Amino acid sequence: MYKIIKMINDFVKDVTGIEFIKVPIDKKFKTMCELKEAHEAIINIINDRRKPSISELINMYPLLEISAQWSALKNNGKISKVFLEHCRQKFETHSDFYGTGFEIDMASRGLLSGWDIKFPENGIKKEGIKPIDFIFPMKEMPADITFIFRA
Repeated sequence: MYKIIKMINDFVKDVTGIEFIKVPIDKKFKTMCELKEAHEAIINIINDRRKPSISELINMYPLLEISAQWSALKNNGKISKVFLEHCRQKFETHSDFYGTGFEIDMASRGLLSGWDIKFPENGIKKEGIKPIDFIFPMKEMPADITFIFRA
């Protein structure tokens, strides 16, 4: 269990620069209820030196999934400085963990699948159109197909 908690802490520290397993929790995390609940569960598990309950695992699940992917990417040397910087920017500019987490989750899955990921410089923001978070150019397809991701 402690390896999993360390993996979560490493992911959060990489993308935010903040130690997740710290008491009290950082102000930025307090605004994201999912991170606040996961933090409380982890601190209780550590303090009580016990296995997590089902409800605690449910509170930790969104972080567990992303952290496992992140750990695999780090171990395989697939996290570039550009990718890391874009993930950090997402956490700095968003206050909704589900949206930010989903974007990082999708980008991580793309990298784990061996896809190229391009981050538009300005997000191609136009009135009435959601900004583009990243693009997966698909070169090995018969036609030059590109997937554009908007969260």
